[in-house]
Amino acid sequence: MSTLPNPNTPQLKVVDTYFKSLATFNFAVLKTLTTDDFRMSTAPASMGVPAKTKDEDIALLEKVKEGLKGEELKVGIIQMVSHWY
Repeated sequence: MSTLPNPNTPQLKVVDTYFKSLATFNFAVLKTLTTDDFRMSTAPASMGVPAKTKDEDIALLEKVKEGLKGEELKVGIIQMVSHWY
C-alpha cells in the first residue's frame, strides 16, 4: 500500500518508501534512501530546530521508536497551502 496517491516518478517513489519505512521504523531501508551529506530540516524555520545529519536523524527516530513502546507511528499526507506573493 502506498502512502502517496500516485508515486509514479523516481522522486515520489523515494518519498513514498521513506514514509513507509518511517511508519515501521525500518532503519535499514531509511539509511539507504539518503547520502551521507543528508540534512533533515524542520519547518517552519521559525521553530528554531537545528538541521540534523543523517546519523542524528536516525538516532532521533530510534528514540521516538523507544518512546512509543510498541505503539504504531501513523504517517499521513496533509494538503499544504502555499502562498506566493
